[in-house]
Amino acid sequence: MRLTAVWTIAAALLTGTVFATGLATETVLASTPPTAVADAVPLDVLFGEMELFGLWALDCRRQPTPANPHFRIGTPDPGIVEEVHDHGPEFGANRYRIVSAQRSGEDLLEVVAVFQPGTAAEQRQTLVFQIGRGTRRTMFNQPEGAAVRVKDGVVVATGRRTPLMRKCE
Repeated sequence: MRLTAVWTIAAALLTGTVFATGLATETVLASTPPTAVADAVPLDVLFGEMELFGLWALDCRRQPTPANPHFRIGTPDPGIVEEVHDHGPEFGANRYRIVSAQRSGEDLLEVVAVFQPGTAAEQRQTLVFQIGRGTRRTMFNQPEGAAVRVKDGVVVATGRRTPLMRKCE
């Protein structure tokens, strides 16, 4: 399927859950009912409502390193939400382009994102974040076609809790 530059909004009609989407295909555009588009929330509005835009880190006063990653959530272009991770000057940035997002509870946000979009490392992932009082924790992460990496806020490979990130600005 050919991706278009058009962004569309869709709603989960069966569950009644409203969610926002990013890149759409012509097929989705043609088949999305007008009521779904009218009822949906754009990604940038949803992220704004949840106060996610800005800089986040484990320790905002310290420089970014692998042990103290920083990430910025912003809108590089209208309608696009992107998260860029900074692990310090010796490391390349990790980029996540948000494709869709929906609230899955009062303090939970389920996101589908593309890791390193437009590169050979591109990978679609499903994530769930717990958000509250200027903090964010990854509760779930599973790359498409791969094993779960994070479950219930615990990194499966190590048994350690995911870090609690704090909003810096």
